[in-house]
Amino acid sequence: MRQRQKTLGLASLLTVGVLMLVGCVVGPVTPLHYAPNNNFRSSGYYAPRAAGFNLADVSSAGEVSSLPSGVKALVWLGQCNGPDSSFISAVQPFIGDPRVFGFYLMDEPDPPASGPPVVRQPI
Repeated sequence: MRQRQKTLGLASLLTVGVLMLVGCVVGPVTPLHYAPNNNFRSSGYYAPRAAGFNLADVSSAGEVSSLPSGVKALVWLGQCNGPDSSFISAVQPFIGDPRVFGFYLMDEPDPPASGPPVVRQPI
């Protein structure tokens, strides 16, 4: 039994070594790499792109339009009051833009202060 454990351990180690040699990545892989906060220089240049980040933290349609090719936007809204008129107005400029990956609604919301959750039925 002990010999078999050593053999399996050695086989696993050799497999990982071979995978590393042929360029395979062991573990989870994601095509998106997020860079939060202060992504843009005063000139509008998306600085994290040079380091391989391709998911930008943005807060305006102008920032989305200045993103280089291949970079997606995660739009910061900072709202958690449900789909009220303020929320709809904030989201509207981004709807249909293929560069928008999604929306970051709120950082550390306070559920008791926000009231009960608002759930809508699909239309």
